[in-house]
Amino acid sequence: MEVIIMIAIIAVIMATGMKANQNVRFREKFENTIVEMQMLKRAIVGNSLLRTNGIRNDFGYVGEMGRLPTSLSELMTRGSQSAVIYNSTLHLSSGWAGPYLQETFTNYTSNPLTDEFDNLYEWDLTELPNSGDTISARLISRGANKAVGGTGIDADITLEIFKSEWIGNITGKVFDSAGKKLKKATAKLYYPNGSGGISTNTKITNGKGIFSFYQIPFGPRSISFTPKGGAEAPPRQVRIDAAAKTLPDINNIGSILLAGSSVSGPSNNYVNVNLTNDLGKDVTVIDWKAVYSGSTFYDLFNIGGSAHWSSSSPKAGSDNRLSTISTFTFYNFVNSSTITFQMRAFQDGSFTNVNMSGTPFTVTIYLSSGASYDVSFTP
Repeated sequence: MEVIIMIAIIAVIMATGMKANQNVRFREKFENTIVEMQMLKRAIVGNSLLRTNGIRNDFGYVGEMGRLPTSLSELMTRGSQSAVIYNSTLHLSSGWAGPYLQETFTNYTSNPLTDEFDNLYEWDLTELPNSGDTISARLISRGANKAVGGTGIDADITLEIFKSEWIGNITGKVFDSAGKKLKKATAKLYYPNGSGGISTNTKITNGKGIFSFYQIPFGPRSISFTPKGGAEAPPRQVRIDAAAKTLPDINNIGSILLAGSSVSGPSNNYVNVNLTNDLGKDVTVIDWKAVYSGSTFYDLFNIGGSAHWSSSSPKAGSDNRLSTISTFTFYNFVNSSTITFQMRAFQDGSFTNVNMSGTPFTVTIYLSSGASYDVSFTP
């Protein structure tokens, strides 16, 4: 009898120990599942703490694809997704460069897309309003009981991805190489379109040279600026890594710059404007136009002291493109050079010389590339 009682006691102790051991193992699985879910989230939106010299360099799947995955399997296999391509002109990568899960993640289970209880993780892309933000997606594990609901280790585990964690706005100021605000310039932001290509978002700078872009996925992106009527400057890389980000001032956007102006001639009826080619390359000038007040006309146009256009009948007046009146001789405007452009011998309708000092001008210089640049001055 004593032996039977002893065996019963041992059996109870063993059963209790086994149950306790199972609880410990299930608790460990529960906690490991939470770790796995955090790693999955990092694979999707990156790790904002990974930085080099203060610059974030980890944006996960979103950084290269420009969107959230439609299914978690897109993190592991490329399938029909376009392979990553680097655009050297835009300094921008676009396309799948996975797998995006860290190597240590796959050591937890045989299938990295299942939790520690061998349930497939659920991926819900239903947008949900939330206090001060929007939930873009939810990663869900159903816990030890493999069913909706429960408490303790049976409880559902939900990890949200908020919109502010992967989409943001950027704003900044842009200046030309003379330090002047680049007004009414076209700003273009380039970023992955989610299918291996590149999307373009266009904005116009305001009177203070300010631009803003909204709802752009985080990651290295590319931005370029085109002065009003001018040529697009070489794109440069920017990084969107906060829900609202103010970029440092962007300077030295190439342009045709005013270096000075004056009048000369027998009655101050020659107008000289000194222009600098700060576009970063040689360009070809193919035409010219001047807009000014008054009914005066000029018959000769010099560049660097040499005649490139002339016409005594008809003469050129305000808002006339020279090439529409007579032949314009093209001019190679060398990069970084400053050249004098001269409108010569202004006269009125009675052929009387007119003093042009103090007359406001806006001139347009036309290039063979199709670009044109406006310069305003008062000699």
